[in-house]
Amino acid sequence: MESYTYPAAPSGVSDDMIAPSLSFKKNVATVVGSIVAFVFLYLILLTLGILIGFCFAFAGGSLIYYVHNIWVILLGIGLMGIGVMICFFLIKFLFASKKEDHSNKIEATEDEYPELFAFVRKVSEDVGTTFPKHIYFTQEVNAFVSYDSNFRSLFFPVRKNLTIGMGLANMLNLSEFKAVLAHEFGHFSQKSMKAGSYVYQVNKVIYNMLYENSSYSSALQKWANMHQIFALCARITVKVVQAIQWILQRAYHVINKNYLGLSREMEFHADAISAKVSGSNNAIHALRRIDFAGACYSIVIDKYNVWLKENRRGQNAYTQQRLVAATLANESLLPLKNGLPVFNDTETNVYQKFNRVVINNQWASHPTRHQREEALSRLDIIGTVVDTPATVLFRSVTRLEETMTNQIYQDVHFHQPDEVQIGGDFAFENDLRQTREKYNYNAAYNGYYNNRNLCEFDPARVNAASITDIETYIRDTKDLLNKIIATQEDIAALEIVSDKKSDIRNFDFDGEKYNRENAALIKTKLEQLLKQLKKEQLTADETVYHYYYQKASAISADRGIWLRNCYIQYFTVLRLSLDNLNFINEMVALLETFYKDNTKEQAAILASNMESKMIAFKVKVLHAASVLKTVDSLKILPIPTTLEALQDTHYKYLAASSFNSEAIQKTIEFHNLFADWNYDVRMEAQKDLLDKQLQLSNAAIPITANTTVQNYY
Repeated sequence: MESYTYPAAPSGVSDDMIAPSLSFKKNVATVVGSIVAFVFLYLILLTLGILIGFCFAFAGGSLIYYVHNIWVILLGIGLMGIGVMICFFLIKFLFASKKEDHSNKIEATEDEYPELFAFVRKVSEDVGTTFPKHIYFTQEVNAFVSYDSNFRSLFFPVRKNLTIGMGLANMLNLSEFKAVLAHEFGHFSQKSMKAGSYVYQVNKVIYNMLYENSSYSSALQKWANMHQIFALCARITVKVVQAIQWILQRAYHVINKNYLGLSREMEFHADAISAKVSGSNNAIHALRRIDFAGACYSIVIDKYNVWLKENRRGQNAYTQQRLVAATLANESLLPLKNGLPVFNDTETNVYQKFNRVVINNQWASHPTRHQREEALSRLDIIGTVVDTPATVLFRSVTRLEETMTNQIYQDVHFHQPDEVQIGGDFAFENDLRQTREKYNYNAAYNGYYNNRNLCEFDPARVNAASITDIETYIRDTKDLLNKIIATQEDIAALEIVSDKKSDIRNFDFDGEKYNRENAALIKTKLEQLLKQLKKEQLTADETVYHYYYQKASAISADRGIWLRNCYIQYFTVLRLSLDNLNFINEMVALLETFYKDNTKEQAAILASNMESKMIAFKVKVLHAASVLKTVDSLKILPIPTTLEALQDTHYKYLAASSFNSEAIQKTIEFHNLFADWNYDVRMEAQKDLLDKQLQLSNAAIPITANTTVQNYY
């Protein structure tokens, strides 16, 4: 018996509302036309290939027949081999087959999960497609329909497999879960969508001919290894095949570009089908939930990576994902319903509302989430909202979640496997709280300082305007960072448009269409705007500082002086940290070259450069320690003792004719340790500065060396 309410499909929705758009039909026609053109091109190449192959085979056979000499016979066999290998290259896609890898999945059965199967069956019926052949669980934040494919699947229908990511199902309610499944089934439910599926298969055939040639190359290599004459013939074969591929690659470039345009339209159409059976509102909420679920899951995995160094592992990634969700919702003042955050338009669209440049990315397979939400909103189909978590469909859900958590660790190696500690929800929540407290700023700032460093200024020479309502001022200026980021993204987009090597010919700016020739002028205007925005951010930081400085000084002159000194010392830490960051990035670039193909001379130069860089590295660490000793008004994270051991190292990076892998690995470990410490130093100093700013400006807080502010705000 069902223990949940199945979300009913919206009533009165006309099929005309979800009919393929004119743009969709146009893309289908364009792709089909390009496929037909490719077929003609392929037939021409196949005919020429067969003709060339026949000529080589005939020449080889004639030599063998008329000249009875072992060398000539070998040459004849080789020429015949060229003909065979050229013809086989042109038809090998017929024998290609791609099977799904299910090694990291768990197959669900109806006996174990009857509610889930009943739910999926109802969704497939609502959409009008067949029930999946198999249902699998995976640990990630995703859901998709797939199948084993080969050339025969162009002509014979293949039942699809449904994969459900527990990281996604864990964060959806039943209505949103239905919307996700309906979208996936929608790709295969309508005749128009089947045309897209057909094109997808043809595209894979072409891709096989161009890029999936490892087995073919291996066969050529084995043939070449048999004899020098065969090696010569193999080289001739390679040259002919490369000429064929040169032609095919240019054709594939056009076909793939057209296909990706169709793929974006297919996403819109699958969204429309999802809206028809679940409602636009639920489809939009599902899209928003996917991004949020991914962010929460990433935080869990990041914590697991930290625990790994401590020989600890998580017990249940999905209960811990929900703990992260609740924490983030609380920080963002989002309400919870049945343990899931409730989003609103302001919270979800803030990151993109300041972008002014829009480029139709011809090489993207999916539209942006914003574009998909706009299309769904235009449909305006309101569906039933069932807030029950989707996990109600999974019997023994805790057991399943812990099994999927074990899947996360299946390739992980602990340094003390017999002494691994299991981290339950209590330990995870405690660690999460400590981490968030370490990096989150006081709620009094309302996110004003989030995700950025303070702009540097001279606290002793600030002449900012006086304000009396700090809450209103922060609320009115907190979006400056989002405007700066959006403007930087717009400038980067216009740089791509301006590049004549780019295929992008036009773009939208403030809702108006422009050609490439206008990109440089608009980019110049945006660069001027960016300078102005950064100046406004600096002014805002000075104004906020001036407000708190005046409040602190009004209590006592010493408090004002202390706050000013805190700022001066913070900027010292900031300059040091940013300088260290530049050095860290240089180290990354140098370390990456060890994993490239290097000649003997290049390897020697690289090893010498790395040894010189390590000397500079030691100096950097000593300099950082020296500078930070002068900072006495802020909390400073001490240099880890393991990093201090760097001073005693003397690595040689080239041993005989190969790199010293142990030295490289140790260097990477020191580099990562320095990078983490450098980040933590900057973040802790900034957090302590902002805490002290509140402390010093509040007469109710007595000031001591260990004063905290959390109990007063």
